[in-house]
Amino acid sequence: MKILSGIVYLFLFSSCTFAQLDTTDYFPMHVGDRWQYSFLGTDGYAIHITGDTIMPNGNRYFIREVRYDPNIPDDDPWYLRKRDDGVVVRYNRWIDKEYEWLNLKAQKGEIWFFLPSDSTSGFWGLKDTGSYFSSLAGSILKYKLFDCVSMPDTIWCSDFPDTEPPTLTQGLGITGTFFSSCYGAIINGVTYGTVSVEDETEILPEHFSLSQNYPNPFNPRQ
Repeated sequence: MKILSGIVYLFLFSSCTFAQLDTTDYFPMHVGDRWQYSFLGTDGYAIHITGDTIMPNGNRYFIREVRYDPNIPDDDPWYLRKRDDGVVVRYNRWIDKEYEWLNLKAQKGEIWFFLPSDSTSGFWGLKDTGSYFSSLAGSILKYKLFDCVSMPDTIWCSDFPDTEPPTLTQGLGITGTFFSSCYGAIINGVTYGTVSVEDETEILPEHFSLSQNYPNPFNPRQ
């Protein structure tokens, strides 16, 4: 009977956690979202969605920062937006141009062209799909593995560390890259996995002022 009760509890817990996820969205972005990653077995870095902004091209982008120290802002953040056709685009503020990064509706093996200023590969694609048990959500979720494609041989190049091929999971976003794995996240106000409170950036006042020190509340005669 206890075993049955435990199974029912686990099922209800997993169902509640799963219900909080928008499983139709492989790339959630909300201001305040955060993902924490281990890198080669150690606490590596965190990704923060710190705000959004309108760029000169008239489009609104989320500001995505990679932070190795939670209190030191990224001096060169990414600017991302999702188009209505399911493509995540990155805006390059230095040349006022955006390029297609991830096609969330792509089929396995599909390749599309992109040419950012720092790219040497020139192509990106959906390498693999599948499902696995996510310890973050406590549920079985689908994933999509994106990767670059080296030309002209048209081979997947995930063995190169600078490509950072991301694995996207339903409702959770990027849950891993070639060398990193997500162990905690805050998505749309909901916490998954382990997110340490000491990583929160201290909020400092914007203005300081010195008020009159008379009368002294600790000495009514002054």
